[in-house]
Amino acid sequence: MSKPCCLRLMGVLVATAASAFAGDTAEDRPQPPEHIPGAGRPTPFMPKPEINWDKTAEAPGYDDDVAHAPKYDPKRWPGLTGDEPFFTQKWPEGRVYIRKGGQWVDENGQRVAKAVFGDTTDVVLPSADKPYSVGIGSFRHATIGRNASLKGSGNVFGNLWVKHGGSFRAKTLRTIGSGQRFLRNDNTKYPDRLYPRRVNRVSSLSHYARFAGSGALWVFGANSTFDEFFIDADFIVGPDSIIQPGRNAHPHVAKGAKLVLLDGAYFGNWSNTMGKPDLTCDGTIQGGLPEKPLKRMAMLGLHFKNYSGRPHPALVKDPNAPGSTSGAPRNVTKDVPTLGMAPGTALRAYTTDPERAPFVIGWTGFSPSTHIFHRQRDYELEAWYHRIPRRLKIEFGKGVTVENVTFDHVLKGGLIVESRTDFEQWRNVRFGEHCEGKPAELVTVGGK
Repeated sequence: MSKPCCLRLMGVLVATAASAFAGDTAEDRPQPPEHIPGAGRPTPFMPKPEINWDKTAEAPGYDDDVAHAPKYDPKRWPGLTGDEPFFTQKWPEGRVYIRKGGQWVDENGQRVAKAVFGDTTDVVLPSADKPYSVGIGSFRHATIGRNASLKGSGNVFGNLWVKHGGSFRAKTLRTIGSGQRFLRNDNTKYPDRLYPRRVNRVSSLSHYARFAGSGALWVFGANSTFDEFFIDADFIVGPDSIIQPGRNAHPHVAKGAKLVLLDGAYFGNWSNTMGKPDLTCDGTIQGGLPEKPLKRMAMLGLHFKNYSGRPHPALVKDPNAPGSTSGAPRNVTKDVPTLGMAPGTALRAYTTDPERAPFVIGWTGFSPSTHIFHRQRDYELEAWYHRIPRRLKIEFGKGVTVENVTFDHVLKGGLIVESRTDFEQWRNVRFGEHCEGKPAELVTVGGK
């Protein structure tokens, strides 16, 4: 492998291998890292974070701050200004249950005879010297302290704060409340992929996730899932926070919903599901907010698909090889877009400087594929996989708004638009140096 060198991606200094990913023939291409990056972002193209959410546990007053009444402090809430609307969100009167001595007590320390959970119940699991676990149904707000573990149905009507050293487990995490809410996980270690539920202090909160409700959900720290991932509301990824769906995730942004990334934020699948798009959008994908434009890079990370024309090795041996399962040869060989933007949607950024604070849509820099390799080693299959160009293809429906974004690692002809008019209406679009050609060569009109 060639020694790393430095280059500039629209004014942001990153590192890469000098000759890697330079062409279509890949016999000498170095194999990409097959690890899953956590908060440290060890891949060359991801934004380098300035905030370590784990370290906020060292801030004064950290243990006393709670999800149902968060108090702004720059050391406990780094990267924020205190004017974020969830700090001042008013909630209907409810009840607060605190776990103490294996029982629920109220805010006055009185034992709760019969605990009732639901959309007006706030839960506090205080930090403890020894691990303990509690299982409940739905709740409004929950604070989970060090060594505490909350296992629930996953219905969250308000705020969820998993403190450093705490854990939350649900098969399906559903945020279904109203108003300005937040979800924060101060545990950024990625879990063991084989046994995700045996590891505490990790970024994984659930197997499935659906983020719905009215108003915005602000997300901080780290969160990863192992299957479906749906965004049905405004989903704002906070500063230096990392969101990684994976395996069968196929994330989708619904109509009327927004996926927003703030300074240093990253959103991207941790696994490459070949034969299927990484992300589809019927709403808006956005870097920054009008009132919080980007001051640093944010990134939507995508994976390559098979645009090489090389069939799966099994299809070479048997053209009738099966294709009914997600890891089957015929499926993983499909030529599909990496990102699909439906007609009338938007891909945009609000930024103070599109060169020094870009919103980058590009390859993640890592692409482990859980569906291809499974548990056994297949060197012929691995050779085929690693020779696929690390390039992206994005499809735009009619009338998609595209402005103030930077595309990188794009395949020649890989930006597919409905008409020349649609492309000419793009505004302030930049292209990174890992794209496969000049800007005019990257666009295909009408899919031809």
